[in-house]
Amino acid sequence: MAENTETGTADLSTQQNGGRTSMGLDGLLDACLGFILSVVSVVLTYVVVVRMQSSLAHEAAYAVCMAIIVAGALALGGLFSERLQTKKGQRLLFVVYVVCAVLEIPLCYVQLFALAIPSAAMCLVAAAFIYSDFLNKLPRQSLMTSVDLLVVCVGLFMLVLINLENLTLLIVHVATVVVGVGLTTAFVMRGGSMPEFISDEDSKARHIPLRGNRRSLFAIGFMFSSIELGFWADAGIETQVIWIILGSVIAAAGLFSLFARGLDEKNYKDILLKGMSASAVILLLPVTFVSGVFKLVFLFAFVFVATLEVIVVMNAVIESARFNMISPIWLYGREASIFFFGVGSGAALFALGGVLVPTYEFALTASICIACMVLALLQIKVNYQCYPFESALEMEKADEEITSAQEQAGRYKALWQRKVQTACDRYKLSPREREVLHYLVKGRDTKYIMDTFYISQSTAKTHIYNIYRKFDVHSRQDLLDFIEEIEADSEVDE
Repeated sequence: MAENTETGTADLSTQQNGGRTSMGLDGLLDACLGFILSVVSVVLTYVVVVRMQSSLAHEAAYAVCMAIIVAGALALGGLFSERLQTKKGQRLLFVVYVVCAVLEIPLCYVQLFALAIPSAAMCLVAAAFIYSDFLNKLPRQSLMTSVDLLVVCVGLFMLVLINLENLTLLIVHVATVVVGVGLTTAFVMRGGSMPEFISDEDSKARHIPLRGNRRSLFAIGFMFSSIELGFWADAGIETQVIWIILGSVIAAAGLFSLFARGLDEKNYKDILLKGMSASAVILLLPVTFVSGVFKLVFLFAFVFVATLEVIVVMNAVIESARFNMISPIWLYGREASIFFFGVGSGAALFALGGVLVPTYEFALTASICIACMVLALLQIKVNYQCYPFESALEMEKADEEITSAQEQAGRYKALWQRKVQTACDRYKLSPREREVLHYLVKGRDTKYIMDTFYISQSTAKTHIYNIYRKFDVHSRQDLLDFIEEIEADSEVDE
């Protein structure tokens, strides 16, 4: 009972990086705020750049460039993830982050936009890599809340800042960067950014590439780029008002995700993943034939859905790194780069349609139709890869094999459970140690055990140490081999 009283707040005093750094509640909140402000400062830079453009074509060009630079930088970081996990690599990331964050402001206000956009993009990537291990170690509910709040903050900043005078905007911009850099500096000085080293080879071996996963990431990025359409749609509304609506929609999506925890999570995510093309047909395609304000109604309803998709995929990528014990830098470089490439591709398509409208009236309509077809094809590919079709004849032939395999798997599972039970009885494991062993043999890590039993990291590690000591093993693989080799009390022939 004493262990179960070590709930949420106690777990926030997590010993990071194998006990090298202790982060209490205040440190955790500072780190969350530092990460959020680091991202918001980049959004601020983009808003400032957009406000200073004289044409929509220039705005679109900078949006495409920023997405492509972020995608390229993430992919490059993933290739050098081993080096970036070292002290020198972390120092390099911190220097890049600080230099780019500080340069964003003067480059914006002296209108060197060709340098301000790459600087903002590199700042975003460096911040993502610096905080990657921290996000990887957050309890699941804290992670989901942090991502939701990040989206809400981005939406609110877009909503508010677009209406500020230049001087006020500059003050807010400077304050955001200064506080963000300060909190990130404190985070790095505490050693919070130093990840546990995981080689690329181990990450690749542990990574389970889900069928259709990359196409889903590209499709979601492609959907999110529909934001660009809001400025090209001829809805008779001022650009400033469109920014306000856009910020409100993004913030509303974050709030919806935050308060939608009571929904069935699996069904909620399945609906979003499998409804990409359907939402495009229902919400995006009507933009081509409705007029006036109804264009924005349909378009921003689609943006709302796309933002929910982004929230889900952000959580999924981070949770995948933690659950499979993969280097988050390696995984972000591999997965997030595809998402941003999708954003850049979609933004380029919609911008091209908008630019060609004066020459070809149907250009924007054509770009929307192409986008719907792209999403439909990607959806088909995703569904086909996740749920492959087979002919009735092949399925009929496979029935007997499947039934036999299921029976064999059932017998093996029962035998394995008896082996585990025998080991617990023979070596006199306590009730709590038996519960922990149940998850260890399933491949769960210390973090999962902490979250499941609401215990601190030190308590979880003590249970694991006691199990290893009683079985005289020294690693997870040794434990599995030990269970495999033990003779169950009621073992029968397979």
